[in-house]
Amino acid sequence: MEHIRAYIAALNSAMDILAEARGLSERALIELGLPDVEARNLRALAAVYYGPTRFSRKQRHATTAARHHDLITLKLIEKYVSRVRTQ
Repeated sequence: MEHIRAYIAALNSAMDILAEARGLSERALIELGLPDVEARNLRALAAVYYGPTRFSRKQRHATTAARHHDLITLKLIEKYVSRVRTQ
């Protein structure tokens, strides 16, 4: 049960994980032990919530609101948001 609890805690610490992933390359995340696809996804999410943007106020709002979601939910949200045609 120890590993399951650690996994759940990690999922629920999504924004902390993304903040740590900010600035890391996909290769660095893979070297830390993440699978390729997960490293790519984590890097993309970190860029959304912590990367450079012209919409910094909206990004701050999104980052604050995202604190209530786990990593799986954030991935799902971004999957649907990516379908929107405009910024």
